[in-house]
Amino acid sequence: MKRIVAILLAMLLTAGLSACGAATKGVKIDLGKSERFSEAERQAAADFVLAQFKGEGYEGCTLKRIYYDEAKSLRHIDGPLYDIYGMDPDDIIVLFSDFRTGGALGSFEPNANYDGWAWYLIRDGKGEPWREYTHGYG
Repeated sequence: MKRIVAILLAMLLTAGLSACGAATKGVKIDLGKSERFSEAERQAAADFVLAQFKGEGYEGCTLKRIYYDEAKSLRHIDGPLYDIYGMDPDDIIVLFSDFRTGGALGSFEPNANYDGWAWYLIRDGKGEPWREYTHGYG
């Protein structure tokens, strides 16, 4: 009997842990074209966003798309990030994502589509890894 309870507990724990993070299988990634960043730099940024989305805060969400649109990205960073904070525009990239929420989740509306969600990523210089500065609608 103890063995059955232990097995059931292990199965329950495994199922609970596999529910952490968001669904990212089959996500469409569109790196677009860029005069500012190489394909490898854009791919590294998309990989970072994908990893962030799998983490805490997006449980129950389904990621549909990650994309880079250079003109849209430049509109999002024009001004404050490098004028006020002194950031080099070559070290700022904004990617966008479309996702759907599941049930109630923090500040997200339940069962809602979020299209064009912006991910502001920065780095310390060319060749350095991307990290998140902020995210949301800008």
